[in-house]
Amino acid sequence: MNNPSIPDVTLPASDHRRLERLAQAGADQGDVDARFLLSEINRAEIIPDGAARLDSIVTMGAWVTFWITWGFPRETRQLVYPEDYASERTQIPVTSPLGAALVGLKVGSEMPFFTAGRPTSSGSSASVEVKRMTLSGLCFAIRWSRAKSSLVTMIRDHQQLRKGEKVMSKINRKSKAEIVLPPITVMENEARRLNTLASSSAMLFPRVAHFLAQEMERASLVADDSDLRGVVRMGSQVRYCDDKTGEVRDVVLVYPHEADIALKRVSVLTPVGAALIGLSVGQAIEFQTPGHNKRSLTVLGVSN
Repeated sequence: MNNPSIPDVTLPASDHRRLERLAQAGADQGDVDARFLLSEINRAEIIPDGAARLDSIVTMGAWVTFWITWGFPRETRQLVYPEDYASERTQIPVTSPLGAALVGLKVGSEMPFFTAGRPTSSGSSASVEVKRMTLSGLCFAIRWSRAKSSLVTMIRDHQQLRKGEKVMSKINRKSKAEIVLPPITVMENEARRLNTLASSSAMLFPRVAHFLAQEMERASLVADDSDLRGVVRMGSQVRYCDDKTGEVRDVVLVYPHEADIALKRVSVLTPVGAALIGLSVGQAIEFQTPGHNKRSLTVLGVSN
């Protein structure tokens, strides 16, 4: 490599193909983070999916422990595609600055990256270092975490199969019937832009794009100069409660190219973001995560 301070990046062939399409689509729309991701993909070494070296590489779906040099504590999160991003506490979308910096790194590597809006001693740059996974103070490799994730998935799938397709079908139909969506209000210009976003993202992120398109279809549209105090718009600072856990979170709802998990800037092209748009203070909404689990949140406050 030309720059010794930049670590090597290694990707399995399957991740490389999907990430390249994802990054190129965002880069074509002028997304700075997508361009960073694309540059990482272009310099990556591509190896077969089953290569033993991948046991110590951050791949899509892997759980990784890391720390950021501007003072954040060590964290453990799962690296996911944007359409699978459902939890800001446990996941990192690969299209965020942090996600793009992590993908393909080897355990022990340190990677500099830029994140908008966070000043540091070197402008708005920082670096992330990949650590090993920890449990009760003992270190174990990323391989264990990835294997554990696969094992949990296998157990869950097996349990679902044992219930029988007919039972699951009835449960799914009942769940859909129980969901009552609250009325939402969206400005005409934002609705047009969000419809375009949903349409252009349908191939890459079909589930969340469909959800966002459905929300725009049922929304009540108002003029752009309407007084929407207390209504979640693009750019709104939102306080909401996870109705299952009771946890209260503060986020800013933004377009995908502005998303940054470290700054609590949540993309509207995520399940939570698509659920929030157009809601008013006091309203609750139930929606489905990429894992087909029901989730509910209530808006506690909005600042536009």
